[in-house]
Amino acid sequence: MIENYFGKIKVKFTKTLDCEYITDMNTVTNFDQVSKVIKNEISTMKLLLNKVSYTVQNKYIISRDVEIINTNHRQDILGLIKYELIQYMPIDIEKYIIKYKVLEVFPEKINAQVILMPKTIKNNYKELSKYLKLKPIKLGVNFNILQNLIEKDILDINNELNIILDIKKDRSNLNIIKNKSIIRSHTINNEDIFDFIAKNVTDVNNIYYYGIEAKNVINILNASYKIEKLNINNRDFQTQGDLNRFISNMGLIY
Repeated sequence: MIENYFGKIKVKFTKTLDCEYITDMNTVTNFDQVSKVIKNEISTMKLLLNKVSYTVQNKYIISRDVEIINTNHRQDILGLIKYELIQYMPIDIEKYIIKYKVLEVFPEKINAQVILMPKTIKNNYKELSKYLKLKPIKLGVNFNILQNLIEKDILDINNELNIILDIKKDRSNLNIIKNKSIIRSHTINNEDIFDFIAKNVTDVNNIYYYGIEAKNVINILNASYKIEKLNINNRDFQTQGDLNRFISNMGLIY
């Protein structure tokens, strides 16, 4: 729970709730039951809440680098991105929300990173918000959260080619960063992380990680790469859980 009082932001409460009726897409299958779990927790706070933000990252959210022609008309970019994507991706593009970030601009071409989120996720959270009687104000993904924290110099990373690894139980989010800009983001099975980096990323300076303490993943990477826990500038966290909660909460703010 986050409080914004005259521009001063304070994280007042954080808790992980055990809840059934959640799919691997992180969508809700029983709004009544899930909303009851959340409402019961909210009731213990005895505070008036009126807004809700969501963050999500899973295998259904797609990240791609796309190269399109430069027409010198910004309004053409989204249409060109859609055209480029449907050439090699077997998806119904109209079922996705598309967000993009221009990485490089050249006289003849534009390089952009594209995030595709199934509209199902947005619609599902909108319905959950109705059950909670809260106004939805933000839906973010892991990629955007980390990029915002990097740009605000909250994350302590250097200007080289780096990787930030958000380690989960089975599949982790791997973000490739160059000059403090996330240029690619992938969700990968934990047992495939080492091979993926070896085959797809050269000259890695550092691998920073947060999430769970998966010793099998960390030890394998440590044999060939410089790997260290992700640090937050001017903050010292007692546990890995404290760091994870901080990043999640900051994602709801920025």
